[in-house]
Amino acid sequence: MVHNNILEDVRLKQDDITSLTIQVTTQKIIKDPLNDTTSAQTEDTSAFKKIVGISLQAILITQETFTTLKEIPYTCDEIEYHFEEVITRRNRIKQNNQQSRDRVIQIFNASLQITTAIVKPFMRKYGELIEDECYSRRPHVHAPNKQVIYITYKNADSVNRFYDNNSLWIYGEMLYVTPFLMNNDIRENLRKFCKKLNGIPSNAQAIEFKEFIDTSDVVEFYIPRNTYTNETQKYAYVYFRSREVMEAAMDKLLIIREKQTEWSDPNVQSCFRCGYTGHYIRDCDYISPRRRPMRKNDYFRQIREIKRSYLNQSNTNSQQIPSTYAQAAARGTRRNNQNNQ
Repeated sequence: MVHNNILEDVRLKQDDITSLTIQVTTQKIIKDPLNDTTSAQTEDTSAFKKIVGISLQAILITQETFTTLKEIPYTCDEIEYHFEEVITRRNRIKQNNQQSRDRVIQIFNASLQITTAIVKPFMRKYGELIEDECYSRRPHVHAPNKQVIYITYKNADSVNRFYDNNSLWIYGEMLYVTPFLMNNDIRENLRKFCKKLNGIPSNAQAIEFKEFIDTSDVVEFYIPRNTYTNETQKYAYVYFRSREVMEAAMDKLLIIREKQTEWSDPNVQSCFRCGYTGHYIRDCDYISPRRRPMRKNDYFRQIREIKRSYLNQSNTNSQQIPSTYAQAAARGTRRNNQNNQ
């Protein structure tokens, strides 16, 4: 009923609004426990709050509709009410970012285990940070295990080093760092020469390829993760700085954990089980060398076999006839010592 009256009064059409809700603003009341004579069992939790205001929030289609709505007052009981813009936390962050874009860097390819609190100590050595303006966001809705970390410095000179050096090592992961105001053409050139490295082991990290990355002028070494299990895939996307370096790197043979890798184009599909190309998972016969912990019964069986072999060896040595006088004297000495004890 209130919705309809307001729409009629401000001459606003239903097609101009996506949602219209009423929000009640309450304030908590702190009672004095000495003057309160009511029982704690019979108290109503709603009595501790009082209503201090009621607001009507509307999400509009266009900015022109919002401008028109601000100019038209709504009259109720001879009191005029005006619509005001509601600035959410996300919009407030966007407004602050517009003023500090030249001091912001973006960090990509960080796993969910690497939080903003972990990244901050590594970034403080390049300059002083604005602690409240360091946060992480998902790149899009369909990326539950991906994040982009934003770090804001107090001085714009702290960001200049990341125009030439785009890598950052944190806990075995190679992160891709770019300034927020980096030109899109430069971004595309950094990711222009890409190859796919297939057949890497399970739960592999970029630190295992550190020697190859340093010698091959690699800009970015990205190992994707499974969307559901968050485990690393059996392949990685490697971005090189030039075509000559990329062609020279493809001639190198990489063996990680006794497993040989292969190179391919980025758009070639690979098997999810072994990581190699040329077949699908239904045709894969690869058996991963799983090292499961030993069972308790197998452990005790192994201990019994070791003891049995030790006893058999000692009995065999005691029954052998000594071939020299020294062996006979030593055996006699041991027997005499045992008899004396």
